Amino acid sequence: MVEILIQLKKNMRNNFCKHYIIVLTSLLFSCGDGNYTNVSLEGYIQDNETKVIIPNSRIQVTCWVYDSEIWESRKVKKEVISNEKGFYLIHFEKGEAMDIMVYADGYGSKELSVTLKKNTNKIDFFLTKQSFF
Repeated sequence: MVEILIQLKKNMRNNFCKHYIIVLTSLLFSCGDGNYTNVSLEGYIQDNETKVIIPNSRIQVTCWVYDSEIWESRKVKKEVISNEKGFYLIHFEKGEAMDIMVYADGYGSKELSVTLKKNTNKIDFFLTKQSFF
């Protein structure tokens, strides 16, 4: 009788594991197209040395959106200008990665490429003054 109970317990555990794997696999393939929705990028633009804010900086963002119909990423470009406090905020309907370029008068530009890990992304940029010798 004990042997029967032990065998029954093993069978139940194996069946549970099989069902668990099937559910996890189903969830993996039903998670969507690889894009985050309602994506935002925000942060501040500051002087690299003094940490003083830099108002009216230009932030150009290319947001890469995976298109499952063509099995490729397409790009959506937007540009914003930071406010008087050096703050910027930009929204996209969806995306999987971003290429960002920031520049301001009298400063060198900064470029950054990021793969998104969430839909709200905070990135501060520190620009270096250009020397005109």
